Amino acid sequence: MDACTRIGAAHPAFAGSAAPIVNADLLAPGRSIVSLRDPGSYIDTNCPTGLLPAAIDPGQRYFRGTGTSQATAAVSGAAALLLQQRP
Repeated sequence: MDACTRIGAAHPAFAGSAAPIVNADLLAPGRSIVSLRDPGSYIDTNCPTGLLPAAIDPGQRYFRGTGTSQATAAVSGAAALLLQQRP
């Protein structure tokens, strides 16, 4: 199982089952990320369990996903902010 821990006060570290401990410069979410749903898309039609319950999302506008594809938007936004701050 992969894990993220803190080394000291400000340096997160990542260790996987096949990887040594590596300091991370940027961490991104990757599990149970709620985002806008694309009705009729491949993921929408083949993974109905990603839909949020109607009690939480009556309009069925949102989808919960997991994986690197879900983290891409967060990482891209963080990279854009860093580049804007330090061109």
